[in-house]
Amino acid sequence: MTIAQMCEAISASWARPFPEARAGYCSAKRRPVRTRVVFLTYQRTTFTDALRAAACLQQHGAYEPLFLVCRGKRSLVEPQIEECARRGITCITEEEALMPPIPPSASDGSALPSMVRRVSKIVATDDVVSRKTPIWLKLRQRAEILLAILSRLIGRQRWERMSTFMRGTAFGHWFVRRGRRRAFALARDPGGKGLFAGLLCAEANYRRILHALAPAAVCLSEDIPGTFSAPFIRAARHKGIPSVIIPFTIPNRLELAEACFARKTSYFVRLDELIAAFAYPRWTLRHKGKLLLRANPALIHAIERRHLAPPDPWMTNSGNADGIAVESERMLEVYRKADFPQRQLVLTGSCADDFLHAALQKKEARLAALYRDLNLPADRPLLLSSLVPDQLESGIPSCEFDDYGGLIEFWVRTLAAWTHRMNVVLKINPRYRREQFLYLEKWGMKVAPHDTIDLVPLAEVYVTSISSTLRWAAACGIPSINYDVYHYRYGDFADVPGIVHVEEKADFQAAVARLVEDETTRGDLRRLQRSQARRWGCLDGKSTQRLANLFDKLRGCSRPPQLATP
Repeated sequence: MTIAQMCEAISASWARPFPEARAGYCSAKRRPVRTRVVFLTYQRTTFTDALRAAACLQQHGAYEPLFLVCRGKRSLVEPQIEECARRGITCITEEEALMPPIPPSASDGSALPSMVRRVSKIVATDDVVSRKTPIWLKLRQRAEILLAILSRLIGRQRWERMSTFMRGTAFGHWFVRRGRRRAFALARDPGGKGLFAGLLCAEANYRRILHALAPAAVCLSEDIPGTFSAPFIRAARHKGIPSVIIPFTIPNRLELAEACFARKTSYFVRLDELIAAFAYPRWTLRHKGKLLLRANPALIHAIERRHLAPPDPWMTNSGNADGIAVESERMLEVYRKADFPQRQLVLTGSCADDFLHAALQKKEARLAALYRDLNLPADRPLLLSSLVPDQLESGIPSCEFDDYGGLIEFWVRTLAAWTHRMNVVLKINPRYRREQFLYLEKWGMKVAPHDTIDLVPLAEVYVTSISSTLRWAAACGIPSINYDVYHYRYGDFADVPGIVHVEEKADFQAAVARLVEDETTRGDLRRLQRSQARRWGCLDGKSTQRLANLFDKLRGCSRPPQLATP
């Protein structure tokens, strides 16, 4: 029995749901529905972006979106869950999906404690990562990494021949049987047994959930090394369900390198990283004279053992998804340059582009409504700014600010100096709550509760910092300022003619003044931006239809599915 068959057996070992069950979403009696698409989410930023795609699919009508929140992540995405409820989109957590049904004979609640104990054995992936690793597990992991180093030293082909020979011996048969029994036990109860057990359990859980939900396709906002996306994609593949990545950001090797470079590690952790770097060289990258490791050694080893490693660990979305819904021609160039397989890449446009298209069609009416909502003068253009999130805690080496409060105050005061010429509206990063920043309105601007996608097409000038939302401004032909306050210099938008790039405080103040005061400069940037707008977006209102067509193609459908009668 292979590990894949073990996961299948574990997922099948749960009792089949009762039609009249009272607990557990997967056990609920389902009415006829449209073809379902499951979105996996585990953080607020990706949830917010995926919610736009789900809303478009819901309005399109061919597919019914459903959100699955990874275990232990509900508290991080409460506002998005409430928004799903408001829009009529189903959203469940992994705990709810895995809760066994209550049989009719146990309606008095006597079976609930045993069910809770059963579900409590389900791995919480964050707990596995954050727990202190027992010494016995550390020794086992290091011994296995040494074996990986040995296989590299003697050569992969020679190692395979030796392994094949050993498996044919009596000792080899015993060892394989013992390993299978251990893998089965780990998948059933992975608590405190390391990341390999966590990966096994996560895949078994996802298989059971997908079996119950029976979706036509599954969607993710990103595919990165860890205990969420890769096991989910593999579980979907074993169930014959296509997986599609709907990207929420631009894949950039430099961004990941900067994040790893800022991570501080002790000498002993660094020693473990050097050993893992020799065992698994594709997980390493040299940046600014330092040898970096993409993830912690234990996670890398577990992923390699489970054969879940992406082709390029340093590129977001490099993995085994069946398709990537590419947003624009420019993004298609990025993926091709990064050597993504052509079979994965499908130029659909982004569902966000359909929001932009609709907003541009009714720009004057929507701008007037926004001004009424925020109680702003109707005779001024809109200066929109998306506030930069706090990255100072990660050890930014060359920022001009020592704390996030000082950064935000300078940013806001610079824009507030022009409230007599333009209506200045701030948009808070999705990882924060708007209520935390309402105090900024004392400087004469408004903190908008609206979605960023609804605001960008209405702006005369857009100001942000290394944000992927600059793509929306470029697609809409809006002059923009990219204030790279952390000096990351990713270069994603370096060739966009309508975006002004600044890094220093004085340059930021001068750029804002120039775009607000000088209408000629603003007009020139707008014309340059519009000349390349088609490279950055597909604003024809048909991106959702193309995404639905991608689902149809991956499912093998020759035409869009027919909706079931309620």
